[in-house]
Amino acid sequence: MGSLSRVVSDSTLSCFDGKVILVAGAACPIGLATTKLLLKHCAKLSICDSDQKGLDEIQSWFYDTLPCPDRDYHMMKTVVDVSKADEVGAWVRNTVLTYGRIDGAANVAGRIGRVGLWPTAPLSDLRDETWDLVIAKNLTATMYCLRAELADIQPGGNIVCVSALLDQKGTGMEAAYSVCKYGLVGMIRSAVAEASKKSIRINSVAPGLARVENVVNSKSMPVEGTPQPEEIAKLVMFLLSENASCVTGTSFGVDGEPFR
Repeated sequence: MGSLSRVVSDSTLSCFDGKVILVAGAACPIGLATTKLLLKHCAKLSICDSDQKGLDEIQSWFYDTLPCPDRDYHMMKTVVDVSKADEVGAWVRNTVLTYGRIDGAANVAGRIGRVGLWPTAPLSDLRDETWDLVIAKNLTATMYCLRAELADIQPGGNIVCVSALLDQKGTGMEAAYSVCKYGLVGMIRSAVAEASKKSIRINSVAPGLARVENVVNSKSMPVEGTPQPEEIAKLVMFLLSENASCVTGTSFGVDGEPFR
């Protein structure tokens, strides 16, 4: 099978000039790759992350790399904890005040690379505080983003949420995380039924173990086919683009395997 970089060509990405796009989780590897692609293709971005240093590095890269006469107007950055509804709401409202509209959103803020971020345990030993933390940082945080975005996005807008392959198959020792990813699929499908009246599309991308610094290698996934963050970002971009106008309510698995 060809890589996503071949399947999703640069011609797909040529329709973002002047579009206002939100990116939640912009400093994580997949969010960073998505942000850079959008900026290269002239989108106006409102990015957020809890990592101030990561946001500053994105801004420095933008200023140093891309020729743009109105750089400050093409990207605004905000430190946001997406597990706090008031911070998410303020970020989205400020984006509308700055740019006057929202055309799309990429929600990459969930804890994709979960290794070491919380203790794993069989369901019989799962602690209440671990359950609450995982649900808050993944499922509830994405709900806050979707809720705020759907209130202000333009008719015909597009939203992409980055999930994980656990939305298609569970795994031992990760009951809470699996619930988040299965729950995200259900939430998106419900939101699609509501948003279709405004021709708003919502999809999700479910990577396997992308090659990022906070995920260890897995024997269950062929290393050669393990997707790079940049490849996943191109699929996110395709789903955000007008070229995917007939695609909605779908979760796309990205794991380098020819079939499961």
